[in-house]
Amino acid sequence: MLGQWASEGSLPVYPADEVTTIKIEIALEDITTIYLEDSLFSNHEYPATFIFQSNQLTDTVENVGFRLRGNTSRLAAKKSFKVSFNTFSPGATWNGVQKLNLNGEHNDPSIMRSKIGWEMAQEAGLVAPFVSYSRVYINETYAGLYINVEHYDENFLERHYGTAAGNLFKCHYPADLNYISSNPEEYKTAPWNGVRTYELKTNKDADDYRGLAHFIDVLNNTSSSELHCRLDEVFDINKYLKTLAFELIIGHWDGYTLNNNNFYLFQRPSDGKFEFIEYDIDNTAGIDWFGINWATRNIYDYNSDNRPLYERLLANDVLRGRFTYFVYQYMTEFTELEDIHSRLEEIQALITEAALEDEFRTYDYGFVDEAFLTSLDEAAGGHVSSGIDDYFTDRFAWNYIQLESTEPYLLFDIEDNVPFVEGDLTVFVTPSLPADEVELVMSTDVTDDVSLTLNDLGVNGDLTANDGIWSIQVEAPTNATYIDYSVIVTSGNLVAQSPCPSRVWVSPTNDELVINEVMTSNQLTIADEDEDYDDWFELWNGNGAPVLPSNYWVSDNLDFPFKYRLSGNAIPQSGFQLLWADDEGDEGINHVNFQLASTGEELILFKLQENDIRVVDYISFPALSDDISYGRETDGNSSWVSFDSPTPNAPNGVVSVSALTATEALPYPNPTTGIVYFNLGPDWKVFDISGKQLPIVAKGGVLDLSALSSGVYFLQSEGRIMRILKN
Repeated sequence: MLGQWASEGSLPVYPADEVTTIKIEIALEDITTIYLEDSLFSNHEYPATFIFQSNQLTDTVENVGFRLRGNTSRLAAKKSFKVSFNTFSPGATWNGVQKLNLNGEHNDPSIMRSKIGWEMAQEAGLVAPFVSYSRVYINETYAGLYINVEHYDENFLERHYGTAAGNLFKCHYPADLNYISSNPEEYKTAPWNGVRTYELKTNKDADDYRGLAHFIDVLNNTSSSELHCRLDEVFDINKYLKTLAFELIIGHWDGYTLNNNNFYLFQRPSDGKFEFIEYDIDNTAGIDWFGINWATRNIYDYNSDNRPLYERLLANDVLRGRFTYFVYQYMTEFTELEDIHSRLEEIQALITEAALEDEFRTYDYGFVDEAFLTSLDEAAGGHVSSGIDDYFTDRFAWNYIQLESTEPYLLFDIEDNVPFVEGDLTVFVTPSLPADEVELVMSTDVTDDVSLTLNDLGVNGDLTANDGIWSIQVEAPTNATYIDYSVIVTSGNLVAQSPCPSRVWVSPTNDELVINEVMTSNQLTIADEDEDYDDWFELWNGNGAPVLPSNYWVSDNLDFPFKYRLSGNAIPQSGFQLLWADDEGDEGINHVNFQLASTGEELILFKLQENDIRVVDYISFPALSDDISYGRETDGNSSWVSFDSPTPNAPNGVVSVSALTATEALPYPNPTTGIVYFNLGPDWKVFDISGKQLPIVAKGGVLDLSALSSGVYFLQSEGRIMRILKN
């Protein structure tokens, strides 16, 4: 039921069936400047006070950022606004959000097109923002009825994907996804107002466009016969086809398909695939600026102006059939026409009072009260060619005429527990129709094809009986390197087989690039270039040749292996790369986007082999005390030990204080501010953390370290080695 999802799952900021009140208090000179003609396209944020009132929540937030938002809407009399809670308080959130988008909807006399559209998207299980209505006041003056649309940011990604570690690209006009070159830098062009066409919104300091360039390369340059399987390796095809069905049903011409605009691409850290996410759907359901009837527009020929994602996928018979199924599914399962009619009436009743009091609603296109009150069934003239309710009636009717098939269509989703380090492979299959049989055809590099039957009985790897998810647990032969499998589903007289076999690597690679040492509570051991003492881990190259790190990813979670792609110069033979686990990518390419837990966790190094994920190295490390590291006994050794004398960027097993007995007289004090005294060994030598001997000479039982910067140093005498901390 439309609206029910939002009612049950919404954040307090976005009540589904209530018009909240938002008040902005801002200095008169600042709001005057915001409205000046030469300031309209400025994104400078001014300090303001934010007041929120609803049936469940009343709150005031001081010192928020406030500015205009949007593109052409900045020229409208009824402006749209952005409220930012983290501008002047970095990292701050308010009730789970960092920013609010207050959209004036000045093009739409109903003020309902975005709202009903996003509810339809939510009902179909698409990635969609929460949306609610708000009366907005600026310095006690009623600015009108607005829709409050959830901002696409790290919090949004966390809610939908469980992590914000992946790359999120906001795609502006003219983002047509056509191939430019194999050079990722070529996709950083910014032809309009200095904003990149493919604007990276997360992990900005890493500024990594390699994945995007590869996806666009595969989309454009793969042969038609191989496109389905090759694209499926880097892109969620089914999610896009379902989103495309939604886009064309609501008559969205300002998105990718027609106007190469207003969409996001998110590279999921769970599997590295890109996912298409819809955005900004106010120009829909009968809003038209071109003299085109979007309700009758052919869904298979919506645009032929060089849109490779739309054109190439619908040119494939299998994918065209899936798209057809998704359009039909929308109209029969997700949003039946009667549901849309009744929900529009509910929304209109909810907002009528606030809308009729909104004088700004009338300023841009002369939308008088009658235009709002009759907006469900009547056109308002000009760019509003249809009432919103009438549009959907016509669109659904024409969809049925245009659909190439309304026969039952069988498809299925496949998930597995890859990557895994050890144990059994588990495969989950979810058919779109009740299945009679689900079969797994499996082979390995050491065995021939074998057919296995999945079940939905709650046994043999199946979690819950009769939940429509079929599964099986497979034990790989101990000497196998990989498993190849495909799935066959039977439902009545329908049979569907996965067109692209899946490969699962069940053994680590033979790469000798390994995780070599880890520290999770770095207090005084080694500082980064900004003099911060952060978590770190070290990679070591035991190969006979330099290794390019850009072929590898690292993560602290097997569920999200594509967290951080390595960069930098080749690691030389027997060389090291030190990586700071500080979640501070702005400090350089060797600062990864996660931290390590001092209580212990996992760390994974992996790469893509034949476009499938393969573990290179994996460690589950224990809880570690301050300035204690956990590393291989010697570089590349299979035995792991704790080091009370860590060796970042230096060989393991060289320095150890554990060989010293408690009765030996050692240099003191330790830590020291400069002067160190000793009575054991006349010739203590001083080394820095990299193993370089420093030109410091012991005199009369005294070492003077006061000229050294803060950090860890090593003292050596007569075979004894100890670590000393210089504050």
